[in-house]
Amino acid sequence: MRYRHHWEYRVFGNLRKKIKRHLHNYQPVTEIRSALCDEYLWVPGCTANIKLRQYKNQDKVKFKYLADTTRDGFELWAEDSALKFGFPLSTDAVGRLSSQLGLRPDLIQDLNCHDAASIRAALCDLDNRIKVVTVRKKRKKINISHNGHLLSIEMTRILKPIPIQTMCVEGPDFKRSQPGKSLAGLRQFLNEVNLPRSLEVMGYLQFIGRHATAHA
Repeated sequence: MRYRHHWEYRVFGNLRKKIKRHLHNYQPVTEIRSALCDEYLWVPGCTANIKLRQYKNQDKVKFKYLADTTRDGFELWAEDSALKFGFPLSTDAVGRLSSQLGLRPDLIQDLNCHDAASIRAALCDLDNRIKVVTVRKKRKKINISHNGHLLSIEMTRILKPIPIQTMCVEGPDFKRSQPGKSLAGLRQFLNEVNLPRSLEVMGYLQFIGRHATAHA
């Protein structure tokens, strides 16, 4: 299966008003506001965001894979609509859970769970290494045009597990979509925004891991 790849640069902390004023210089192509509650499954060494969420009133498991990183904080993620799985879980979904959580596929298949709450509880009972981190958030996501490329900007207020703000800039993987291009465009945009040094550069996988181990 060939997945879509995109780069992300995410920071956590107090998002100052000047950042939001800078974004007002761009006319959003699209804007979406949402209130979300996600449950992330995590174990030490996992390389994917494994998320339990309701999509159109149906519980699903979503996988998002970390494919690459750079020294200055960019992360390359692989995701696709085909990586959202409903219940009962397919053989493909069970295999992905098995690979990331370090469990035999037959143990997961035998759980025979039909919703997010039951799979969450059953997996934690099966292996105490597995942690669940609940993230409640209010998110604003806009798409803007920057030097001929479409960038996605996420501004989110996280309410749980701790109150904090996060901003994420997403752009295409130029290495795959346009060979020869680099992250120069994304880096230029971030220089224009002039993010304060007080913000912590950190991806969601690291954020989830930090809170999973804090409550272990």
